[in-house]
Amino acid sequence: VAATCGELSAHTRETLAVYTLHREAQLPEAEVARAVGIEPAAVYLRTARFEKELASNPALRDRAETFVGQVVRELQEV
Repeated sequence: VAATCGELSAHTRETLAVYTLHREAQLPEAEVARAVGIEPAAVYLRTARFEKELASNPALRDRAETFVGQVVRELQEV
C-alpha cells in the first residue's frame, strides 16, 4: 500500500486515508477523526474537497482507486 502513495505529499496521503475510511469503509466522521487526529468537521470538509479533486484529476483518481483496491486485498488476506 505504501508504494502506491509514495509520490504523494503527506497531506494528500492523509486526505486519501480520510477519504478511504469515511467514504469507502463508511466509518462515521467521529471515528475517522479520532483515528487520524483531526476534528470531525474536518473529515467531511477534506472528503468533500478530495472528491472534487478526484473528479477533475484522472491521475489522482487512478492512484486512489489503486490504493483502495490494495487495502481491500490486504484486508482480505488477514
